[in-house]
Order: sequence, then structure tokens, then C-alpha cells
Amino acid sequence: MDVLEPVAGRASYDVQWRGKHYLVTNLYAEDADTAREQAPDRRVFLLELPTGEVRPVPGYRGDGQALSRRGLPVCDARLLVNLTGASEGDTILDPFAGIGGIVLAARATHRRVLSLDIDPALRFGLAQFGARHAVGDARCLPYRDASIAAIATEPPYDEDTLSMVVKSLGEMARVIQPGGRLTMLCAPAQADALRNQTHLPLKLRLDEAVNRKGLPCVLLAWVKVV
Repeated sequence: MDVLEPVAGRASYDVQWRGKHYLVTNLYAEDADTAREQAPDRRVFLLELPTGEVRPVPGYRGDGQALSRRGLPVCDARLLVNLTGASEGDTILDPFAGIGGIVLAARATHRRVLSLDIDPALRFGLAQFGARHAVGDARCLPYRDASIAAIATEPPYDEDTLSMVVKSLGEMARVIQPGGRLTMLCAPAQADALRNQTHLPLKLRLDEAVNRKGLPCVLLAWVKVV
């Protein structure tokens, strides 16, 4: 990640843009090998089988069903966590936790993590990643009003989840603290419906279309207003 710093006069510069001169300062360089090792297909996930056995499954990304979660890429999980603006030690919730990409991204930056998912088979894997995990429905969160500093999540994109995702936004608005940020990657149809939830105490601050290697989605970020 680079930042452009303007320079005045005839001082030496690195780039010129729109007639102005800038120095380029590197703020962050991704370690490609480390990021690759954190990818979903490289992780081992503890999965509870229908028999009750808990088995370590390398590269688990869901069972292929319509509502199953594919693995969130490392860079996307990190983006959602960073956009919350949560400080070290703050509590971040992912109410559609899936296989834990956001959990790992938040833990890596020393935030406290609460995770929730409706699929009980994921509970051991998410707990192993360091989250305080609960099995539950995002439409009825088991947390007190205004008890969560920030929320970052990616719900299932399947069209059958539209009503569930819209209803969950109201619950997220209830549990997040005033001034807290809520970030979400979702399907375009979900984004259309979520934008219309203007009765909630949430102000939409970011609304950007994203193409993830051919998969259209939308990045949304709200702040809770008092």
C-alpha cells in the first residue's frame, strides 16, 4: 500500500498527477507467502460430522449446498475488519461467521471476536480459531442492546436468504454501539433491499460495487447514529 505526499516547487518527486508532484511512500507491503498460507484452502477446519465425530478437514469451504459458505479471501476479510475502525481490544461480531475468515482477520489485529452461525457443524472450528462462538440465527442475536463495538460480515449470497439478511440488519443495528461501524459484503439484490432500511438508526457511509473475479457483490458500511 502506497500513499502520495504532495511536494511543492521544484523539489524532487516520484510521480506527477494532474499537474502536481508527489512523493510515493510505502505504508504496507503484503507478505505474499504468509497471506497464501492463511487462505481458506490452506487452513484446517474442525468440522462436526452428522455422526457427531469432529474431524480436521483441510481446505474446508462448505458442503456445496445453496446456503453453504465458501471461504472468504484473506484480503476481503481483512478489508471488512479494517473498515470497522475498531481499536485493539474492541469486540467485533461476525453473525454469519461461516468458516471463520473474519474471525482470523480480527484476531490477527488483537480485537476480541464474537462469532455466530446457524450451522452447528461449524462450532468447533470457529471456537478453535479463537472466537467466542454461539450457534444461532442472525435474525435473533443473543447479545444485549448496544453491547458490540463493531460488526463485520458476509452473509450467504443465495437469493433465498434475502429476507433473512434484511431482518438481520435490524438485529445488528440493535446490538452495535452508537458510533460503531457495520461493514458487509453482500449480493447486489441484497444491497438493494438493505439500502431501503432507512428506518434503522444506521447511516450508510460506503456503498461500492465490487467484482470478485467475475462474482458481482457490493461493499456496504454503516455507522450507528444516536
